[in-house]
Amino acid sequence: DNCGLIALFQPIGPNISSDDIFCVATTHLLFSPKRGDIKLAQLQYFLAEIDRLATKDPYTDSYYPIILCGDFNAQPQSPLIQFLLNQYIKYDDYRCIEISGQTESSIVNNCSSRQLPSNELLPSSFVTSDCRLSTSNNETIFQKHIDQQPSAILTHNKQFQSVYDLNNSLDVTTNAGDNPNLVDYIFYTQQNDDPYRLNLLSRFDLYKQNQMINVHIPNHQFPSDHFLVAAKFALKLRKTNNQ
Repeated sequence: DNCGLIALFQPIGPNISSDDIFCVATTHLLFSPKRGDIKLAQLQYFLAEIDRLATKDPYTDSYYPIILCGDFNAQPQSPLIQFLLNQYIKYDDYRCIEISGQTESSIVNNCSSRQLPSNELLPSSFVTSDCRLSTSNNETIFQKHIDQQPSAILTHNKQFQSVYDLNNSLDVTTNAGDNPNLVDYIFYTQQNDDPYRLNLLSRFDLYKQNQMINVHIPNHQFPSDHFLVAAKFALKLRKTNNQ
């Protein structure tokens, strides 16, 4: 748990331009269903680091294509995943145990859990409420958030799409403890100026809940307590003077 890796990649070839770069980020957020506040703060900071590395032009808010994946320890319809997709969350509307959706509603309703705070999760002098690093090197962003009053709202400007249909409640990526859940994801960005810059070509199918009967993992066939998720993408190259 509690880790993240981010890297920039560029294809190799004779007609590759300096713009033909894409970002891949993977993370494993905290497991604890009761600490949604920590999960959300982890995601806020991770998105800020992605923003720092994937920014192509800070003055126009343009970014290289991004692939974001990992074990988010959160259900598809949870506030955490919906924040990624919808770019907005007012987190003081939720209790900590509600953020990830890992706990059944019948248990959540009878469980004692702290309400998320009505102030910032991370100091705005470090990470801003729109999930950017607030440093003196970026004076515009830094001053904007120094002047703002702390609030319980997080936003981001990345248009993430899911590789998998998150409305399919039967999909499974883990059956740890004989409790089938979908907590592993692959997201990718589509850009306004070129929605076909990064194209999804194919993906692995996911297991279904009805296939989990008498399946206990890890085992000799599945050495992990999670099933493999994978996708293949194509990056459309920018035209150069030689093309």
